[in-house]
Order: sequence, then C-alpha cells, then structure tokens
Amino acid sequence: YIPSLENQEVGNIIFAIDTSSSIDKELLKEFLSELKEAVELLSKEVTVIHCDTKVRKVEEVDTEDVDYIVPVGRGGTKFSPVFDYIEENDLEPKALVYFTDGQCYEQLVEPDYPVLWCIYDNPKFKEQFGIVSIVD
Repeated sequence: YIPSLENQEVGNIIFAIDTSSSIDKELLKEFLSELKEAVELLSKEVTVIHCDTKVRKVEEVDTEDVDYIVPVGRGGTKFSPVFDYIEENDLEPKALVYFTDGQCYEQLVEPDYPVLWCIYDNPKFKEQFGIVSIVD
C-alpha cells in the first residue's frame, strides 16, 4: 500500500513571447534560447503564443521545433490578448511563462493559473500578479 500516488507529470505549460517592436532581434534570440532550454527540461511539446497588441501566432513545439520558430508581430504591446486567448480556447494551463521586456501598462485580471514573468532589462517592472524573474 502506497499512501499517496501522485502523477508527477508537469502538465500543459504555455509560453508567451512578447513580439512587440520594443523587442529587438537579440532579445528575441534570448527568449528563444530560454524557451528551448525549458522545452528540453520538460521533455514534451508546449504551446507558444506570439503576441504584440494581439495574438499573432500559436504553435505547438517540441525541442527540435524551437530552432525553427519565427516570431510574428512587431506592433505595440498588450499582455491581455494572451490571457484572453487561453480563456477563450479553454486551454487550462498548469502555468504561463511570459517572456517580455515588461513595457506594457494595461490593467490585467489575475488568472486562475500561476504566471511567471521573465522580464528582460527592466528592473522597474511591477507585476500585478504572479512571480517575476528579472533577467539582466
């Protein structure tokens, strides 16, 4: 008899990439490098959402696919379309990891799943919810 059998599978992790015009090509490369490392650690396919002022592309990728991701966007910045897309499509993620420079000031509604903000080169970013990881 084992008192607690739990499924150790990570579950569906969604990654969002800020593809707004404030993100240069070098920063996009950094986002994709971090994404590749995460996908390798998870050893499974993940959902990647490209977003500037709206969701531009959604794709399912595994380790080999990350090298072929072509970010789509280059407009302004809004975070809410990613959260709206997740809700409208009943995706029910275990967590959302959002790669961004944090240059967005819209008011957001906290979702019912954990959010990790990977903020690049913006130590003044103030999260409305979730956990922040500042990357210099």
